[in-house]
Amino acid sequence: MHLSREHGSVVRTVLVLLGAVTAAACLLLPVAARAQDVLPPNRGGFTLSMGAPSTWTWAAGFSAGAHGGDDSKLTAYANLGVYRDILNPMTAALGVMGEAYVGTRGAFSGTGGVDGGGRLGLFSPAARIAVGGDYNGRDRSVDVFFSLIHPFQRGGILVPGGALRIDYLPGREHSVSLGLRLPFGQRFLGRTRPRQDHIELPNPEAPPIFLIPDSTLVEALANASEHAHWVNRLTVPFTDHWAWAPETALEEFAGAMRELKVHFTAGGEGPAGVRSPVQDVVAYHSELERAFSIATSGTSLGAGASTPFGRRTADKAREILLEHVLLPYDRLLGQKKNPDSTTGLGAAASAEFYEWLTRDTSLDFAQLRATTWTFAQILGVVEEVRAYNAQQWGDSRFVWLPFQLALEPEQHDEQHELNAIVERATRQPFTRGNQRWYIENDQFQAEVTRMIREAEDYHVLWIHDFRGYDAEGDPDEESFRQVVHSYLPTLIERVGQYDAVGKVPQYLIFIDQLYYQANGCKLWLDLLQDPLHHEIDLPLEFQAWEDSIAALQTELRYAVANSALMQSQSLHFGEGWIENVVKVHVNVTNPPDPVFWTDDIFPFFMGLPDVIMRDHRKVSFYDVTEEDPFKGMAIYTGMGIGEHYVGASWEDRAMMVQGPALLSLKDAARQLLLNQGMGERDVPWELRPKAMAEDYDRMVADTLAAVGDWGWDMQLHNQVGFRFKAVTILKATLYSLMPPGSVIKAPDSIWGSHFWGGMLLGHALRGGRSLLIAPAIANAPSAGFPQMSRAQDVLTRVFVASEIFDDEISRLGGLLKVGLYDSQVPVGDVARKLQAFTRRLETTPWLRDLYGFHPDVVAEIEQEAAALIEEGYERPRMEDEQERAPMLHLKANYFATREAWDELLSEPVVGEPLRIYFRELAERNRALAHGQYRNYRIMADVLLPPTREILVEYASGLSPEQRSRLAIFFAIGSHNQNNRSLALDGEVSLVVAGFSALFGLPDLLIITGLSEWIDDLDELEELFPSYKGMQRRISRLIRIAV
Repeated sequence: MHLSREHGSVVRTVLVLLGAVTAAACLLLPVAARAQDVLPPNRGGFTLSMGAPSTWTWAAGFSAGAHGGDDSKLTAYANLGVYRDILNPMTAALGVMGEAYVGTRGAFSGTGGVDGGGRLGLFSPAARIAVGGDYNGRDRSVDVFFSLIHPFQRGGILVPGGALRIDYLPGREHSVSLGLRLPFGQRFLGRTRPRQDHIELPNPEAPPIFLIPDSTLVEALANASEHAHWVNRLTVPFTDHWAWAPETALEEFAGAMRELKVHFTAGGEGPAGVRSPVQDVVAYHSELERAFSIATSGTSLGAGASTPFGRRTADKAREILLEHVLLPYDRLLGQKKNPDSTTGLGAAASAEFYEWLTRDTSLDFAQLRATTWTFAQILGVVEEVRAYNAQQWGDSRFVWLPFQLALEPEQHDEQHELNAIVERATRQPFTRGNQRWYIENDQFQAEVTRMIREAEDYHVLWIHDFRGYDAEGDPDEESFRQVVHSYLPTLIERVGQYDAVGKVPQYLIFIDQLYYQANGCKLWLDLLQDPLHHEIDLPLEFQAWEDSIAALQTELRYAVANSALMQSQSLHFGEGWIENVVKVHVNVTNPPDPVFWTDDIFPFFMGLPDVIMRDHRKVSFYDVTEEDPFKGMAIYTGMGIGEHYVGASWEDRAMMVQGPALLSLKDAARQLLLNQGMGERDVPWELRPKAMAEDYDRMVADTLAAVGDWGWDMQLHNQVGFRFKAVTILKATLYSLMPPGSVIKAPDSIWGSHFWGGMLLGHALRGGRSLLIAPAIANAPSAGFPQMSRAQDVLTRVFVASEIFDDEISRLGGLLKVGLYDSQVPVGDVARKLQAFTRRLETTPWLRDLYGFHPDVVAEIEQEAAALIEEGYERPRMEDEQERAPMLHLKANYFATREAWDELLSEPVVGEPLRIYFRELAERNRALAHGQYRNYRIMADVLLPPTREILVEYASGLSPEQRSRLAIFFAIGSHNQNNRSLALDGEVSLVVAGFSALFGLPDLLIITGLSEWIDDLDELEELFPSYKGMQRRISRLIRIAV
């Protein structure tokens, strides 16, 4: 190929521009910190924060193309540009961009080939399109330009955040150029999300195993396959049937449920007069044992027959199937799989099974072949189940393979068995020796203040809301209080102690940018991250607030100036060190990053940025360390910082914890920053891992010896976006494995996932008791039509299913109920809540039967309510608090086996701990209402001794088998019952197992009493109207995101 001198000049120019721009972009990229920079702040180390998002973003680039379509006029330009959003940055919808460019057009001799100009236009990172005007200095003309700017791979090309661009100017003789856009000055761009939006599962073709099987072996496997499919369909019944007309969709759903109903009378009745799904599980495993018995013995066997070695082989096959296929696959729940298959997992399982057969058995060749063939058929059945579920749900994120395909009923009906399965599924261990305290919404704000004030090493507020402005548009009072009563006074105090202590704790805030933008958090967080210099500007009527903040800032500056140690150290540690130490390190996470895109959320032109995946976690913790299991504390909640989270209209809860369970919380905070693109050396000093204290385990053992072993704790996280979803996996595991007779209560503010509704329906079909509690529309804190349309649909389907299966569920001892929280009782009004509860018991026979309270217990509750009212107890509203219906924002799950529910609640002695609980709750609320603080430890101090006496006595009256079946779990945190929480958002949950989980029981008893239990669809429609037309269709279209 021969290039003209002119063309060669342009090519050389392009190469020079390419090298220069690429080198400049690379130089502007962040570099790893040097080893000597890894120092604590009091030794000169600087703490890196993500800070608040920049308003302006910069990019450089180059392009090459043809001017006017004439290849004799080749062009090459370097450019420098800036972009600013004009709509909400989190939408990545639209902004203004400006660019300057310089380069060459045509011959590059003298000045004749020099070309340059500028562009100004609109750019939509989401749509990838820019349009505007291009002024060319050489032509002295303005023409319209169109640009396509797209990364074409997640994370960007060439450099993190880099994108390919195509520019077209129709008015400039159809000029076209191709180039790169390379960002700079944006440390975390292209690093805040995973490079892949899916999990790639191996999908090899299974090698054929040639065998002419025994006819009874074929029969056994065919039966096992049929039972496996019924186990699957009844564990997570598909409920998300869709049609344009809601009546048609509901009829399709009802038809599918009636098809399942037929199965309850097929193949013979069980002890309850109907066929139980548990019988399918038993029959499946029986046929599995029969099949392996035939294969290993070479002998034909009839139905129900098996051999000892066949059962041993089946046990090994189930063990391997669970470990290498079901657990690895189900750990991907909530994550997209492509390809979606179990064949690769099956190949690994086969290898281990073949190895066991070869090493540990003495089977001959024919028996080995028959046994390996049988195992391959079972793997094929599992793959068929997966494919069926994928076809039903239409999304691999909702595919769950029942553990019952490898577990028999007696393997998951005890506390220690369920604990072990949960640990294996979530890959997180339960810990012992923790202490915990259950608190209501008002107490949360007070405890956050206490934690900030008590922190010696660090404090983390990991939150979705630090509200800037209230509903009226005024600065938020509760956030103001946290600033002037918590953060600023604490900084003043710690700086004042610096000369003696030599340390200022690190204060960290993690907040997702979506909520940062939407809730106006900038107002307060700009102040907190620069308390020495920032001047806050509040409306004129809030001058007193502004003055109080300014006074605190003056006091803080005075403290800094009068710290001899701090001033002398600053001379050695460089400019900005004091400002880096005396501040709150704000990290606005998950910034809009359009180079991470997927066609999965909402298919559009080459995909849309996955900016809708948010961090919804809400937790506050401090001083958690490997050096002492009982230093520091954490609080898990569904609340944020703001006025509307306190007072008489916000029904929410939190759990405080102290102990070894929190070490993994510290790890999770560190992982959040690593996921945002920080390097290990960038992580704040106090969040870095430290060596475990040599006597750490002894300290835990000493605590257990002192207070007793009453339970286990773990804390779990759903990572943001396309990462691991441990909370989702926990819920699916317990929903699907809690044994018949168990009670599951699930109150939630957004009950919008058909997957979760199907699982609780499956629990009821096995003879479990499922109670779904959602807010009536008037009590819903998030009442937008997209989420509420899905919730109404889920609740309608579950209610219709409860009517269709009413007889079958009842005969099996189960229960399936839909409750709508429609309370008008102020949240902290304990007395009237108790009265509402006892009235509901009186008027709701099935609820009275469910609790089975001794009459003396109900009488004690009524007497306590009457005593509080007689004392003049009330929960006054806060000053200027709006009168509105209470909003159910609680996100909790309570699980109890029959042995941990029926007989325990029927004991007459349970009245005393319930009375103590509600009395202390009333005293706590009374104190908070009058601006006082009542120590959180009082509740446990007065409640635990009598409760433990009752539990010891109750357990001593049970047989060893009954005691082993006492299983309880309580989970509380930020995780909603919707698809967003299941698959997209970052979420957190504290999980308590064992008797300690009873902390959640009294409160959830009352929640049921404040709910209207639906008896017919008209009642549901009245309290929670359905959505139709375009609203319903939009909700369906974006169902993964609501």
